[in-house]
Amino acid sequence: MKNFGATQLLESKPSILHPHEITRNYVEENGIWFFRAQNIRPLKINEANKVFISSEDASRLSKNQLSNGDIVLTRTGANRGDCAYFDSDEETIASSHTFIIRDPKWNHQFLVAFLNSYYGKMQIDKGVYGAAQPEVSPYYLERIWIPTLSSRFQKLVAQYFVDSTTVQETATKSVGLAEKLLLSALGLENWQPPDPLTYTRKASDVWNAERLDSQFFRPDVDALREELSSRFTLVEIGKRVTKGITAQYDDYGTIPIIAISDRVAVFLDLSHSAFHERLLS
Repeated sequence: MKNFGATQLLESKPSILHPHEITRNYVEENGIWFFRAQNIRPLKINEANKVFISSEDASRLSKNQLSNGDIVLTRTGANRGDCAYFDSDEETIASSHTFIIRDPKWNHQFLVAFLNSYYGKMQIDKGVYGAAQPEVSPYYLERIWIPTLSSRFQKLVAQYFVDSTTVQETATKSVGLAEKLLLSALGLENWQPPDPLTYTRKASDVWNAERLDSQFFRPDVDALREELSSRFTLVEIGKRVTKGITAQYDDYGTIPIIAISDRVAVFLDLSHSAFHERLLS
């Protein structure tokens, strides 16, 4: 690898911090963001499902504090090796299921992009150990080979990170406007669904619906259906859906397969998608 102009990460003497852990108690108010492995998605952090700890607990974990520009990497679990650029100024404490990487040589955004590339992930996966609970070790991370590319190229990659954040923020605002427009068109801007603590259904209702899950009989769904049917003609979407066939996964495929797990809010997140070899007829 060295003959092709690559160097190992350890040559730049990076800091790879494994945060330590305490028995944590989450708080609802005046807390500090506790950054968990599920907040790491390939390339960028995911701020959904935030949890918070008290200032007292945060002070006990002060060495785990994240700074804007840090690299965060998932240490354990099914998504071990996921790597993102932390671009938040919010006071944040990292979980012990992550690594915090700081490198004096490489542009951090470039390094994140490489570690998420095929050649980066291949080297990370090579160093994974443990069957029941796969883990990544700092020893193997330090021995990852990185292509020596110009500072100009690394800055160009960093600019793409900035541009992608701007595009994402614009898309999020546009989705919010679309939701408001739709609610207005449906006459639901000020409508509040019922939210009872408990609800019951007759055994005959369950039998006729052929459903045993309580979610299917939620009162807010029935109330929404009644509200909309007073203004519009409703059609069952199931009658308009054509059932497809199961695609066969292929480790070397190039066509992404969209699964239920890829849905995040109103967007699709294909960062963990499986692939199949060719389009199915």
